[in-house]
Amino acid sequence: MTLCVGGSDFHVGLLSALPALVLTDSNALYGALEFVSECRKVSIAPILGTELNLTSGCSIVLLAQNMQGYGNLCRLITHLQAAPDRDAALTRGLALTDLAPHTDGLIALSGGQRGLLDAHLDKVMWPKLKPSHTYSAASLVKAGCLLCPFS
Repeated sequence: MTLCVGGSDFHVGLLSALPALVLTDSNALYGALEFVSECRKVSIAPILGTELNLTSGCSIVLLAQNMQGYGNLCRLITHLQAAPDRDAALTRGLALTDLAPHTDGLIALSGGQRGLLDAHLDKVMWPKLKPSHTYSAASLVKAGCLLCPFS
């Protein structure tokens, strides 16, 4: 098996020590069947996910934790891909309210420059901080700077 990572091909021999490997795509699951099949051939647990655009301009990476999560991932992707205005829907993204009924079995990663956490920190945390101070995580939570962006 050869996997393409960041434009480079890696032979499975380099990956054989891994217990699992993740494949994510943007607003889709292209290559999922081949990926799962190839991973199973070499006893690597496949994990499928996608990075979904959100209406806030952020994105969120969702990983399927089990078959229920995979089903929910497919429902969310279908909501975008099968929209009558597909191209506009993909650009616009999903609202958090679209995600809410389809979260079972999914793990959400909100990091990255377009992630919900980064957006929340830019809007809420950084304006509250004084540049000349050093802050602990506990003091940031107490100050209300580290709140869940879903709240």
